[in-house]
Amino acid sequence: MGSEKPRILFFLPESRASFSGVLHAQVLAPARVLIDNGFDCLFVGAETCAETAAEGQRRIDELYGIRAHVFSCYSARFGFASMYRTSRAVFQRARAVIQNYRPTHVYYWTFVAAPYGREIARQTGAISIYDIKGIRSEEIALIHGRGLRHHVARRIELREMRRAERLGCVSEKLKEWIKVQTGRDDAIVIPCCIDEKRFVFDSVARQQIRQQFGLAEDTQLLCYNGGLGRWQRIEDIVRLFGEVTHLRPSWRFLFLTREGDALTERVRRMGLPLDRCIITGCPHDQVPRYLSAADVGVIMRHDNVVNNTASPIKIGEYLGCGLPIILTREIGDFAEQIRQAGVGLILDESGHTARQVVDFLDHHGDVRGRAVEFCHRHLVFSAYLDRYRQVFRARAGDGGNGGPAVTVNRHAE
Repeated sequence: MGSEKPRILFFLPESRASFSGVLHAQVLAPARVLIDNGFDCLFVGAETCAETAAEGQRRIDELYGIRAHVFSCYSARFGFASMYRTSRAVFQRARAVIQNYRPTHVYYWTFVAAPYGREIARQTGAISIYDIKGIRSEEIALIHGRGLRHHVARRIELREMRRAERLGCVSEKLKEWIKVQTGRDDAIVIPCCIDEKRFVFDSVARQQIRQQFGLAEDTQLLCYNGGLGRWQRIEDIVRLFGEVTHLRPSWRFLFLTREGDALTERVRRMGLPLDRCIITGCPHDQVPRYLSAADVGVIMRHDNVVNNTASPIKIGEYLGCGLPIILTREIGDFAEQIRQAGVGLILDESGHTARQVVDFLDHHGDVRGRAVEFCHRHLVFSAYLDRYRQVFRARAGDGGNGGPAVTVNRHAE
């Protein structure tokens, strides 16, 4: 890659720097691994006020050792319109920071920030990298239907996929979708991975947390970790847990989410006994402790293009902490491999799903070792270092640099 370290600017103003678990898991954690392997990284992002911006900078430095500049201009009040305004404000306020940093690569991950990321790359001579975590226009269609909002989002999304100098994506199925839609076949596939040094089974934490919630060691604890987005099928998970209680009344259910109040109301409305549920949230760096207390992880998704092309981070998080997985069909690239490796159950939703869960947990035995082994083979950052180096390689003839630094002083197109 040349004699000089690649300098990667992570331009991510559309996600709250302090509170976005996805940002921490899918960008900051791999950036930490990149630093450990000879890269230089700078994060530029946004928060809602000066206090949370300062807290975001502190946490990013403390947890990941990454230099960060977080600006107090974040807003999502009016959806994409506010996110574009936030991106533009950060783009303008970060000019001096970017000029001094002289990035060789500019990384962004949504079509909202993409025009500004590309403009920074153009003005600094850096390489623009659009890392596609999912098909955002299809997510919009799931929520709002295939109307004008979906149509506009699809056009912008495909435009940015075509214009970025390099593309990353999270699954082979997503790479194929990009090829069909844009004609580009050069996306580099890196699934959503975990840091194997952080997501490990912690026997001490298991004992502490289970004691905290009054769980005997032989009580099965089924876990859902994540948000309440429509694609997460929360109602179906609650319904499944409710049916399981009729077969195994002593089993308990851990919901690890930052949206606890909203989830509690759903659980109450659907009739799952609250005394059998643990509903709690925690910072992302504490997630492994709670997963260590559980016995199985659950993920349910509908069979559609959003989920077929996805790479849910919770799969690696479950497996890395030694949990087998209960999951539905056609989620990303690894569902069938998980089943074949003996570390997961693919639900047949045409049958009695609760009975399938009970039979699996009654007979799967101790699979923690196999779960961790599968994760380390397929879903940890270190397994994809060669692909990261390919994404962040220099241009031919650049000698390790993306290009000369110039003043950022124009609006993105």
